[in-house]
Amino acid sequence: VDYYGERSGGYYYAKRACAPLLVSFKRVPYGAEVWVTSDRPVETGERRGTLKVSLGKFGGDIRWTRTQQVSIPANGSRAALRIDFRDLPRIRDTAQQFLAAELAAPGEATSENVFFFQPLRTVRPPTASLRAKVVATAPGQAKVRVSTDLFARNVSLRLPGARFDDNYFHLLPGQAKEVTLRTDRARARQIEVSALNARETLQLDLPL
Repeated sequence: VDYYGERSGGYYYAKRACAPLLVSFKRVPYGAEVWVTSDRPVETGERRGTLKVSLGKFGGDIRWTRTQQVSIPANGSRAALRIDFRDLPRIRDTAQQFLAAELAAPGEATSENVFFFQPLRTVRPPTASLRAKVVATAPGQAKVRVSTDLFARNVSLRLPGARFDDNYFHLLPGQAKEVTLRTDRARARQIEVSALNARETLQLDLPL
């Protein structure tokens, strides 16, 4: 958070990493493990959740999906799934594919994470086209719906003085996401929506 109270990309990454419910990847020999973590007190007990993992291409194809019920320990972590890359559909170009995980549990915000097969400096997703729409929902509050045709890396929304409930996130091919923002302290009248691999930066007029 800077001098003016603006929240950086690192703020939102830390917020997601410290959420009460978290899904994450761990690289292991010949594959990856999917871990589930809960920071809820021990007294709340173990919970049930739904884990969905997909293998996709940045260009849009989802090549493999697995969905299963998982046990989420209170105040603990657990390896819920081990993926052997040799059991997946053949991966010809690891720089163009990814694994995505989604963990949902009753009463909790859904946790999402992405696994890249190569270091980020070598990942080159194709140019994506973003679409976005903003709607006022209450005095000093609005929702922005952002969608993409291809994988969009680090989608960011910028409006000086505004407060976003999420920002700097990845969008999977064909995925849409709604972001809530408080606009009562906004110092501009346009919201900028962009991504590292987006074709252009969108300019949305802030509803009055």
